[in-house]
Amino acid sequence: MHILYVEDNETNQALVGRVVRARQHLVTFREEGEAALKVLEEDATIGLILLDVELAGTMTGLDCVRALRARGDRRPVVAVTAYAMMGDRERILEAGCDGYLPKPLVVPDLLALLDHYEAELSKASTPAPQPATAPTPAAPQSAAASTPAAPQSAAASTPAAPQPPNPPGSAPQTVPPSTVEPPKPVETTHPD
Repeated sequence: MHILYVEDNETNQALVGRVVRARQHLVTFREEGEAALKVLEEDATIGLILLDVELAGTMTGLDCVRALRARGDRRPVVAVTAYAMMGDRERILEAGCDGYLPKPLVVPDLLALLDHYEAELSKASTPAPQPATAPTPAAPQSAAASTPAAPQSAAASTPAAPQPPNPPGSAPQTVPPSTVEPPKPVETTHPD
């Protein structure tokens, strides 16, 4: 997973960088909201944004997430902040953040957050199973195919007369059934 961490404190960058890389993720750092918006516009591979609320530059982290949401970007954004006053969490979520991670960062909490979003991204990138299609019904049979076979003629059902053996090396001789003559009845005479 590719993570953008928008943070102007080098110590926090170092800690998050070590944890993220230990989980085999890629991390990009920006220190200002304006620079973060630019990289997010140019890099579609970023799957998670960790965003400090107080940033260097003219934009706060909340200004940054509002601008991101205003342009239709729905990538997950988690605020990383030392603000812990009553109502701050609600204000952060109302601005458009998907989550909140308090400072000082607790490594197990950061790991749990990374695992959660990695699983979410995995689900989103896995194609949904397609419903099984109903088997196509067999084509209706024609009347000729469904009619029982006509009885064979007497000539066809009569065994063929024995053929003399073929000389070695010659092709077998066949006689079409229609040319086989039925055996003649044996006539017996009865003395009167």
